[in-house]
Amino acid sequence: MPDTSKDTVKDIIKDIIITIETLSTSYDAVVLQIGAAVFNKVTGKIDAIFVVNIDPESQKKYGRTIDARTVKFWKGRSEETIKDVFREQISVESAINAFDKFIRKHLYSRKFSLCWMTDLGFVSPIIHSLKNSLGSECVWLRKNERDCNTLFSEFGKTLDKTQITDCVTKLVTYIKTIKELYA
Repeated sequence: MPDTSKDTVKDIIKDIIITIETLSTSYDAVVLQIGAAVFNKVTGKIDAIFVVNIDPESQKKYGRTIDARTVKFWKGRSEETIKDVFREQISVESAINAFDKFIRKHLYSRKFSLCWMTDLGFVSPIIHSLKNSLGSECVWLRKNERDCNTLFSEFGKTLDKTQITDCVTKLVTYIKTIKELYA
């Protein structure tokens, strides 16, 4: 847990945004990449960024799936995007361990911190299914999960959803949207 001895409440409470890339759209999809950023929605400060690429082969023993439509989608992506997602892959066990460690290190309050997802109906079932496959409990409270896309659509904002690296772009847009909301 971070040292909070000199911080105020608005400095302490951090939220997280999570996004993933997969090889299927079903809840049991093979996950290629998990990206996350921890931020303070009051100050707009991004405290930490996390990105991990996961070896698809390491997910076979957990019954994770790949579908042809999603593979076709990936074949239509830019070479740069594909390289970004398929480079330096680690086992799913190591990836989830690193992801959980990242969240535990940076989230101050499990009770009060919100967990924003780039597409809640897509990301949440897949990430929870993956964690359950490995016997890993959720680090954040599920009742605190929120959908970035819903928030953005209310303010007429559109974002490119083709790369996990746009997580920070989404986060910056989120912070600007919140500031507009409270202005």
